Amino acid sequence: MTAALALLLLAPAAHAQDLVPVWENDDFQEDRSYAGSGGWSGGYDADAWLGYEGETGTYVYSTTDDNGGSFGSGDAIDNWLVNESIDIEDGAITTWIYSGDDDSMGVVFHHQGADDYFLFTLTSNDSTSGGASSPFEEGASRGTAVLARISGGDAEVLATGRFGYDTGAIQKIGLSFNDGEVIGWFWEEADGDFGDVSETLRADADGLGGGSGGYYAYDVGGNDGAFFGNTVVYAFDDDGDGVIDDADNCEFVANEDQADGDGDGIGSACDDDEPGDDSGSPGDGGTDSGGADGATLGGGSGAGDAKLSACGCDASGGVATGGLLLGLLGLVRRRRA
Repeated sequence: MTAALALLLLAPAAHAQDLVPVWENDDFQEDRSYAGSGGWSGGYDADAWLGYEGETGTYVYSTTDDNGGSFGSGDAIDNWLVNESIDIEDGAITTWIYSGDDDSMGVVFHHQGADDYFLFTLTSNDSTSGGASSPFEEGASRGTAVLARISGGDAEVLATGRFGYDTGAIQKIGLSFNDGEVIGWFWEEADGDFGDVSETLRADADGLGGGSGGYYAYDVGGNDGAFFGNTVVYAFDDDGDGVIDDADNCEFVANEDQADGDGDGIGSACDDDEPGDDSGSPGDGGTDSGGADGATLGGGSGAGDAKLSACGCDASGGVATGGLLLGLLGLVRRRRA
C-alpha cells in the first residue's frame, strides 16, 4: 500500500488489521446524470446527481436542496447515490466532501436497498441560522455527526458526536464495518490518511451481510453544491495474509495458501477438528486474537479471491485513469442556477 495509508493506532491490541484498496472511482463526466447509469443508482428521483469537471479533477454533486419524508419512502430523506459494483462486508469506504451549504452530507455502506444500510452524516460547523437540517432529530444542529443504521425503514441512531464539516472547505469522510463494529471517520484535511484521522464515531452493530456504498445529501446541494470526489473502497485483511476477510477461511490466522484438508470450509491453519491436527488452534467460530478491538490499520497486500478485485476502478467498474484525488475543491467553480 502507499504511504497515504499510514499506520493508525486506534487502541492497544494484539492483532493487526490491514485495509486493502479494492475499488476506486475518480472519473465523473461533465453534466452526466449518475442516478441510474454507470452502475450508480439513486434513492430520490428528483435528484439527477450530475458529474462535474473542475480544474483539479471530476466530481459528482447533488442537484437538489430538498428535505422531508421517511426512510424508504423515496422522498428527499432517501437522497443517496450508491454504486452497485461495490459489494463487501468487512471493509470501508472513504470519499471527500465539499459544500457551500450547512446541512447534512454523508456516506452510506452495506447498502442493500432503500430500507437497509449504515449511514454516517455531518452538518456544517458554520451554520448561519444557528441550526442545520438533518434526517435525524439528534443531528439537527450545527457541527453534529450521526452514525445510524437504517433497518426496514426505521432509523436507529448508534452514536452522535459534536463535530462537523467546514462550509467552503474540502474535507474527507468514511464509514467502515468489521466484525460487529461500525465506525464513522472524519478528516479535516482532504488528503488525510488513516494515520491522522480527526474524529471517529464507533458503535457495535450487527452487519447487514455486505452491500454497496456511496454518498448521501439531505437539504444540501442545489446552487450551493454538495460535491463528492474520489471514492476508495477497502477490504479488511485481519491476519495480513493477503486474503481479504470476506474470502478468508481463517480470518484471524495467517494462511496464504488457504489449505483446507477436510474440505469443511475452515482452513487447516485454524481447524481444530481436522484429522491429524493436534494443535488445538481455534476455528473461525472460536477464540480469535483480537478481532475488531482497536488495532493497527494499513500495510496490506493483494485482495486474494475477493468479491472485488484489488484494482482501481471507475464508475462502471473499469480501471480508473487516476490514483487518489487529493486536489483542493477550492479551485472548483461552484455551479449556480
